Amino acid sequence: MKENKTVAKFQLGPYYIRYLSYLLDLVILFGVTSLLFSYMGYKPLGFIIITNYAEGVKPLLGHQELLNFYWMIVLYLVIAFSYFYLDIITGTSVGKYISGLRTTIFPIKQNRNSSGSLLGDQTTWKKYSIQIVGAIVKSVPLLQLLNSIYVFRGKYGQTFIEKKTGNLTIVEKYSALSKRIIIVSSLIYYIPLVIGIICIGFLNTSLGLPTPSPNLNFIYNPNISQAKSIFLNNTALDIYRLTLGGFVFMTLDMIEIISSSYINALFIGGSLNTHPSFIIFGVLPHFFIETAGYVFGIVSSLYMLNALLEAINGYALAKPVSYLMNSLYKNMLIAGKYLLISVALLFIASLIETWVTSYLLYHFYYSIVLYGVLV
Repeated sequence: MKENKTVAKFQLGPYYIRYLSYLLDLVILFGVTSLLFSYMGYKPLGFIIITNYAEGVKPLLGHQELLNFYWMIVLYLVIAFSYFYLDIITGTSVGKYISGLRTTIFPIKQNRNSSGSLLGDQTTWKKYSIQIVGAIVKSVPLLQLLNSIYVFRGKYGQTFIEKKTGNLTIVEKYSALSKRIIIVSSLIYYIPLVIGIICIGFLNTSLGLPTPSPNLNFIYNPNISQAKSIFLNNTALDIYRLTLGGFVFMTLDMIEIISSSYINALFIGGSLNTHPSFIIFGVLPHFFIETAGYVFGIVSSLYMLNALLEAINGYALAKPVSYLMNSLYKNMLIAGKYLLISVALLFIASLIETWVTSYLLYHFYYSIVLYGVLV
């Protein structure tokens, strides 16, 4: 991404941060759509379809559910169009704000049209038509991906729509970039989970899976083998579906996040309506450490993505091989650091789940009476 003296006072928004902010916007829109659709009395089909696809369940939907899914798409497009139209005319969105980005008017002469005026200051109808097209494009992830490819052609990292509207995405908050990346990654992970729990636990209670009865005979036998099994299973998911997902534009990350959120919501939502104490003793002891591990897996995936994007950009700008290798090394080093943190947290969580969670379940849940109250 070449810089110009005229825009030296601006720090151009890094590709990977812009992409992460867009993913957060999509997660928010997915959550709002799922909530509204569930409130209207329908199943959260977005969660169901993605989970079925991830788990290889066929058929994905019945005839009536397919019709309902079409209506859900219409609802999503209406909400997304309104959201991204506001993004275009105001220069900010929730994702951009949290990521420390904003869109501003392009400040240099090269962005003027033949009449000498900024492209963003064209006749009203033309300006609005470009904004409308831009909102439509951003509402459809595949179209936005094609729109974003244009950043590798221009000098200033503009998407095609930004070029036409005369805008430029810049960094507004310069400090603590790594901290913002962790915050955004956390929101991307936890928002679908919270939305899923609300949909299953309060709006579609019939979908929840019943919690194991406290009267069952629970075999309390924590051992290394059990901890190893939990750790290897979670680590494999973390590496193959989250971290390495960065090389395919984090699509695997999003599929895994939404599908695992729905599966967890089925159990947690079901527990809320059957035996809430199971959440306290069987989920919470290891929950936040384990999910924090997955969050750092997403952060690692983001730097994998950045390695890919910088390689594409370097190739487009005819950078030498040494530049590409140095960029790859730098990003992989950072990705490796966050992956180690992720694996360490998952290891700790597996120990807690094996010894602490099972202890609490055995002594406080799998009994008929808890402090004199039937659980």
